[in-house]
Amino acid sequence: MRRTDAPTLKDVAREAGVAAMTVSVVLNGARSATRVSDATRVRIEEAAKRLHYRPNAVGRGLSRRRMDTLGVVAVIDGPLNLYFLEILNGILAECVGHGQNTTVFSVSDWRLDEDKILQFCDGRVDGIIFLGSHLTPEFSELLSRRTSFVTIHGGVMMPGIHNLEVDDEGGAHKIVTHMIELGHRRIGHFPGALDQSGARQRFAGYKRAMEEAGIPIDPSLILEGDFTAVSGSERMAALLGSGLPLPTAIFCANDGIAYGALDVVAARGLQAPRDISIGGFDDLMLAQMTTPHLTTIRQPFRDMAARAVQLLLNQVGDGADNQPLLEPTASDIFPVELVMRESVGPPPS
Repeated sequence: MRRTDAPTLKDVAREAGVAAMTVSVVLNGARSATRVSDATRVRIEEAAKRLHYRPNAVGRGLSRRRMDTLGVVAVIDGPLNLYFLEILNGILAECVGHGQNTTVFSVSDWRLDEDKILQFCDGRVDGIIFLGSHLTPEFSELLSRRTSFVTIHGGVMMPGIHNLEVDDEGGAHKIVTHMIELGHRRIGHFPGALDQSGARQRFAGYKRAMEEAGIPIDPSLILEGDFTAVSGSERMAALLGSGLPLPTAIFCANDGIAYGALDVVAARGLQAPRDISIGGFDDLMLAQMTTPHLTTIRQPFRDMAARAVQLLLNQVGDGADNQPLLEPTASDIFPVELVMRESVGPPPS
């Protein structure tokens, strides 16, 4: 049941013997050409304290033209999205450090939900961080006139848009080179959806490592799919049932794909890395929940999240004085790290 007896701004004005606008200037930071004396300010604050008045957050935000709230938009559907949770945890931690709240918005399709995304720009948040977005240049330009925003893994670099990426190509090259150095020559690849820039970059890193080592790429060992564990399971099952000679190692484009592949390997009575080595990309919590633990490429999710918050606050201003935190840059590419665990070893003898 909603309370109706909470004191209002008008109640404070009546108690202090001043106009409601004067109370709003003192308690909500409303803009006004009227100067409020120190004595009047003290009287208003004491009246508010006696009445146990608490400023309305929305009204205060409208007065200050700042809600002190950042939005996060992502496609959230299907099973638990650990990638989203890793970055969201970093965003929440950084927002707390800057006195900011966080509101999460979900979409089902970046193109089909463009009108819905524009509705998020109705003033309830000061700016938006998009995760794994697929925004067209035309929509990005329209969006930039409605709100400040930053993208993480946005895929496409556009003038004036801050986008944060990792070295996808370099990370894939690292892990495949590691497999080659262990003695593997027949190495397969389960890419992510190749309509996405990150998947294409990781595929390119796989090919570069193979080419540098003078190892021919066998097209039968490249099985396309998407970034889900289900897709990893389906591809591994198809590979095991193909009747073709198996690879000694597989580089999976993310940890989810690798998780699905490892699950099928175990179900068929095989073991990694004794029978086949499997590596991933991301280093999500999932990577230490697999059997065996997953060799993978670590993305600096927390660092990326913190940078995204800082860049966004740089656009909207941080605090009442709206002073920028950082000099903006067009894009950042974060380095990645090879994390060696037990799922990758020498090829079978």
